[in-house]
Amino acid sequence: MFEEDPRVAVARRGLAISWTFYSVFLGAVLGMAAALGADPPILGLPRWVAVSCFVVPAVFVLILIPIVEKLIPDVDLSEEKE
Repeated sequence: MFEEDPRVAVARRGLAISWTFYSVFLGAVLGMAAALGADPPILGLPRWVAVSCFVVPAVFVLILIPIVEKLIPDVDLSEEKE
């Protein structure tokens, strides 16, 4: 029978993690943009622009660092058998 490469399982898990993370990120950006009004401006920009384009991505980058360190393993991509 066909034996699946263990790297495929890691790739599938990474795909699931990335799509979940992106969906939550997109929901947060769109939710903040819809919830915040234009007044008062932050740094000369409407509140929804400032928060959706600067604050939310910065927070999600900080959240992403431990996700990558803990949930995505380092996989050897060489074909050499030890």
